[in-house]
Amino acid sequence: MENFTIDKIILLAVFFVPGFIYLKAYRLFFAEVRTDFSKDFYEAVGFSFLNGVVFSYPLYLINNSDFISKHTFWYFFILVYLSF
Repeated sequence: MENFTIDKIILLAVFFVPGFIYLKAYRLFFAEVRTDFSKDFYEAVGFSFLNGVVFSYPLYLINNSDFISKHTFWYFFILVYLSF
């Protein structure tokens, strides 16, 4: 179990979860042929990467200043919102 460190779990959450949620939500609204999950993994990571690229500037702004010390609740709210 030494392979599952907190750093790897955070990387999985950042680079897989948003894309996975996007794929599942997309398939709820638009009927599609069932695909293999092993192929969905790469697509989910790709969508998460695009999500990170699109929202990198707002993340830079809130991490660059002392926003977290002044507005802790809003900082974490924005992080969760941008992730999903």
